[in-house]
Amino acid sequence: RFTLELARDREFSKPLRIEGIELPMYNHHESLALGEWFWRYRFTSGKGEVSPFGPVRRFTVDKNSIPFPVPELDDLLGRIPPHPRIYVTPTTLTAFRSRRSRQARRAFGRLEHIAAGARGQDVPPPATSDTPGDPKRRAQGFWLTPDGPKRTPKLGPGTVQNQGGRTEQLALYYLLTGDREVGEAARKWLLYQANFRVDAHQKDRAHHDTVHCYEYGLKSMAVAYDYLHDLLSEAEREAVIEAIRYHGEAAYLKLKNRIRIHLKLENSHAQQDMHELLTTALAVAGDLPEARAWLAYLVPQYVNRIPFGRNDGSYSEGHYYAYKWHGIVQCAAALKTATGIDLFRKPRFANAGRFWLYCMDMNYWWNHFGDNFALHTPNAGNRNDRDGANFLASVYGDRYVKWWANRIDAGLRSPLWYLSDETLPGKPPVDIPQAAVYRDVGWAAVYDRFWDDHSARLFFKSSPWGAHSHAHQDQNSFVIHAFGEILAVDKGYYGYYGDKYHAKICQDSRVHNTILVNGVGQDRAKDSRGSIERFADTSGFTYLEGEAGEAYGERLTGFRRATLFIRPNLWLVFDQLAAPEPATFSFQLNALHEMKLDADAQQVEILENGITLRASHLSPGRLTYRQNNIREHPLRSRYTEAFPEMWTAWCETPEPARNREFLTVLEAFREQTAVSGLQRIETKGATGATFVYAGKHYTVLLRRNTATGLTSHDGIETDGRAVCMVRPAPGANPERAFFVDAGTLRAGGHAMLLADRVRHPSGALSELGRRGLRLRDAATARSRSLPAGRSPTHQRDRVARPLGLHPRLPPRRGDPAPGHAPDRALSRRPSGAFPASRAHRIPPWSDRQPAGKR
Repeated sequence: RFTLELARDREFSKPLRIEGIELPMYNHHESLALGEWFWRYRFTSGKGEVSPFGPVRRFTVDKNSIPFPVPELDDLLGRIPPHPRIYVTPTTLTAFRSRRSRQARRAFGRLEHIAAGARGQDVPPPATSDTPGDPKRRAQGFWLTPDGPKRTPKLGPGTVQNQGGRTEQLALYYLLTGDREVGEAARKWLLYQANFRVDAHQKDRAHHDTVHCYEYGLKSMAVAYDYLHDLLSEAEREAVIEAIRYHGEAAYLKLKNRIRIHLKLENSHAQQDMHELLTTALAVAGDLPEARAWLAYLVPQYVNRIPFGRNDGSYSEGHYYAYKWHGIVQCAAALKTATGIDLFRKPRFANAGRFWLYCMDMNYWWNHFGDNFALHTPNAGNRNDRDGANFLASVYGDRYVKWWANRIDAGLRSPLWYLSDETLPGKPPVDIPQAAVYRDVGWAAVYDRFWDDHSARLFFKSSPWGAHSHAHQDQNSFVIHAFGEILAVDKGYYGYYGDKYHAKICQDSRVHNTILVNGVGQDRAKDSRGSIERFADTSGFTYLEGEAGEAYGERLTGFRRATLFIRPNLWLVFDQLAAPEPATFSFQLNALHEMKLDADAQQVEILENGITLRASHLSPGRLTYRQNNIREHPLRSRYTEAFPEMWTAWCETPEPARNREFLTVLEAFREQTAVSGLQRIETKGATGATFVYAGKHYTVLLRRNTATGLTSHDGIETDGRAVCMVRPAPGANPERAFFVDAGTLRAGGHAMLLADRVRHPSGALSELGRRGLRLRDAATARSRSLPAGRSPTHQRDRVARPLGLHPRLPPRRGDPAPGHAPDRALSRRPSGAFPASRAHRIPPWSDRQPAGKR
């Protein structure tokens, strides 16, 4: 157990001491005063040995801190109202019911349809067998009889779990309407479920395969119990409570003793079980003594940490974001109504909808960066995505996230559907940043026209969360879409976790658009990490850098990948690789179909339904090219194995070397390229390219990691990480310039930018004829005019803030109008983050009075 001390001074002259803390986390039950605080802790071992206090740490509570006291356990239990309490309380029931006529009208219509099908239905007991359960198998169903539990050969946990979801919806309909006939139908199904047991033949039920197969069934049973409480006799309540105790205690013991989720928060399935068990515990608290221990263990964890991401709302476990967050937000809603603990005030929740908006692409039949369900539902969206995003859009009034949710081709379902606001109109993302970075998980999403399915977009990953669970060995990888087609794809199908196809193909670096070293990819480990080091975005350009050397273990000492997007559909990718020993390197591209390889031109072309993505390698020199779509291991699927294997192209260096660079230009086009005159630039401290693109002359300089001082080429001098000059003709004055982390930028002998040497800005310059230049800063989104002949100079009070803030993108000619004035509070947040003030909005479904005013 831990002892924590808090104090206002480093000497702890008047400490606030909290003893007997069981978990390695703590939340005080009162708000702390503003100012600086110091803290330290010690522990007492199981043998009673007391450690000395550890080092003194400190934190500051300021006016921007969100007050978030968490009640002590007895107080928390005292706050829980009578039934109902999950998503609604007795004091909010009238308002909750009124939603069916407006905010939740269509959701209620769906509940009416479900209720109509349940009227007058009989609920016959299942067929049972005297054959005992197989002691070597789990997830077996049993039915309670006077002679003891008997196996149900044709009725397993999955079937009862699905029936439980239907029972929960019938119970919700009864709660909303008071319809006794539907309430009786729900009661019968609830008692049916209460007579079912998973793995009654096993002595040890705190096991993954026993618990995980029935997590949703357990939660649905508890919520239905909460809603039907007044319909149940005392004996019926006891029967339901006993079923919840039986399954819930197994889940609790699995989480606490077997998994130790308080120490292993990134255990994927255990986290999923935790979401459902917490809602279950809230529903039966006060009626089931064991629920007290469940809440004591689960509430602190839920309040303090949701795994696989942090405050920017992101999530690093691949497509399982949808699956997990669908349960997470339901649990947060239940916690709010039952206890008053409002997780929706936390940035992690407030920003989660924007991660869906930016990073879950609208080409929904195929997704990226981790295990996904494209194999299972290839032609429709995931209803968990739509449900979760639709709900979060309603909580925060975010019309952009609502627009995204409305475009997902999948149904909605209650309870989240009923808790959401159908009257909130969606709004296309035409007046918010067209790119976002989520550094907490190392994802970036870069669009040409965000709202347009056919526009170009690039997704990039370099994640500090490593390669484990449902994440892949894909650091510093990218995916490219354009003209409505998926071109550079994340290869592989997710059939069954851990089989050879999944482990050796899906997860492996060989099927991602990244680099191999001596034919070997990144390690499968938590510390196989990457990071996004730089990000800058303006209306015409987006730049990002990822570092992933650590992901290769001892094979690399560095792998820096810089990507410059020139709108509408051109990308430059600059890779710098450093190895301790000479090695060969492979630049990989993956596609749905066979690619066109041209070793003479040093090019790869991905061809997809009349769309071409051409990759031209300007360095390191004479690469060799090969491709195949050999399926080295069999694909197992729950539906069919008749899925064609995708293709991988390897662009390989012929000779080993310790250090290598790849400079690759990628262009997406329909019938004819817009790029001509492509030439490599090689200069002191930088590489780059010159070319004509859409009639304009471009010069791009990309700085090497080892460079010092100024880099110069063709009259351009700069110390920036990246510079792009756009001229109307060779030798003409630049009409546009983009720069990243630059202190100096000169062209033709004229200073275009002189900035603070400690904190260099990033942004863009655009010509305004004889009036001179107009400087748009990528960090502040502010513009200022400069007379002709004057140099824009950043003074110390004008230096840019750190990268990751973006200007609002003005609509282009012919693009859809925003519909009303831009929401400027949303358009200038870092990485698409939601304004903190909006996170305090109380949703109408969860209004509740303080404990003393019920």
